[in-house]
Amino acid sequence: GDSEVSDDHNRWRYSGKLGGEELQLARLTGMTAKLAMSRANATGRDFNAVMAETELAVSVQLARILAGSIDPVLEGLTKVVMVEEDEEIVCGVCQEEIDHDGDEARAMACRHKFHAYCIVKW
Repeated sequence: GDSEVSDDHNRWRYSGKLGGEELQLARLTGMTAKLAMSRANATGRDFNAVMAETELAVSVQLARILAGSIDPVLEGLTKVVMVEEDEEIVCGVCQEEIDHDGDEARAMACRHKFHAYCIVKW
């Protein structure tokens, strides 16, 4: 039968069946948690803090891997690499500075720039 799952922010019903994408997400979530636990144990740091960092790192890597194949609209964006001579540029999605140490970014025709992984996620 269905079981109800709840936490501080979410309530949903679980039918007991996972589709292909849901199964892959469940596997990824499990592997991410296992990696975070290993890192937290090795460093003596708080698991929740390490988990947040690990989830972000995994998301960034997935976005980089998928960046070229997700949406044809993204193919219309110009690839740019930030260099020291560039003025301070803020990502239009996350509002954080795009680093000048070779961060790969994307630029639109209007000249707005984004971290490559942020525009994919957005």
